[in-house]
Amino acid sequence: LVASIVLLYCPRSAALVLLNAGLMLVDHVHFQFNGLVLGFLVLSIAALRKAAASLPSGSRGGGWSWGILGGAFFGALLVLKHLYLPLAPCYFLHLLFGFCYGSTGGHFSTGRFLALGLVVVIVMGLPF
Repeated sequence: LVASIVLLYCPRSAALVLLNAGLMLVDHVHFQFNGLVLGFLVLSIAALRKAAASLPSGSRGGGWSWGILGGAFFGALLVLKHLYLPLAPCYFLHLLFGFCYGSTGGHFSTGRFLALGLVVVIVMGLPF
């Protein structure tokens, strides 16, 4: 309703606002940033899936780098946009049971837990 009134009674003002390159640029950059952040979310999920696929129960080895990389991507995601913070408990539980417990035959791996925590703290501390 307001837009119709503005277009009807103030066409020049409406044209100046609608054709403002600054507004288009800000809007475009905003959506590009959201695409980048969504890409980090997809990368973290893909790394965690790869870690789960490369670590069958009871085995040791190949999933180290993928699990840590998934945690690092999620840490970077939280630094970029804090709106993904509600996903943190899900990631924590997945990494705790899948990476720290599940990959070592049901025994808690303190080394994996500390390595994962260190990587996430470093990634989240880099911007500061």
